[in-house]
Amino acid sequence: MKKLPYCLLATTMALGLAACAAKSTPPATSPEPQPAEGPPPVEAEPAATEPAAEPEPARSAASTTPTADLIDTADGMGTFTTFLKLVEEAGLTQALHEDGPLTLLVPDDAAFAKLAAGELDKLRKDKKSLTALVNNHVLPGRAIKSVELGTMPTARTAAGPEITIDSADGTIKLNGAGAVVKADVMTTNGVIHVIDIVLTPGKRAKKGK
Repeated sequence: MKKLPYCLLATTMALGLAACAAKSTPPATSPEPQPAEGPPPVEAEPAATEPAAEPEPARSAASTTPTADLIDTADGMGTFTTFLKLVEEAGLTQALHEDGPLTLLVPDDAAFAKLAAGELDKLRKDKKSLTALVNNHVLPGRAIKSVELGTMPTARTAAGPEITIDSADGTIKLNGAGAVVKADVMTTNGVIHVIDIVLTPGKRAKKGK
């Protein structure tokens, strides 16, 4: 038997040891993949709340302050054509525009239709009688509201004579026959009360019961 050279024997032994080591060493394992980190959760922002609407301020008393005088207010109401025509014919339009404070008892057109035939024409022919007719519907010196008017037994007119006043069941009657049908129409120089009777001068006032 031939002896192997020493270097070859050493090499052979080294290779054998390496092979045994390779068999006993476990295979290397790759690290498990870590789950990818996502973006941090987004917290929902609280819903924006709108400020509560502020209540509208109450209208001031100035918003109801009258802006028209007795004549312009009566004209704008549209139911006093006859009375306003008589005021013009009597030459009192300007006075009722400017004078005051006054209380004006205004008969509507329906009230004039109740007059006896020819009575109004007769009054219109006499300027003095016509002026007295108009002034018989004017209470001078103050704007008397209905709450006070209803407590007065009489009231003196600008024509001179007094009218009688009676109040019952919420109705204000004048001269025992006519009534206030719309009260307290305020103007810049007084107050208008609409009545359903023509207060003809010369007729004796009747006391209300």
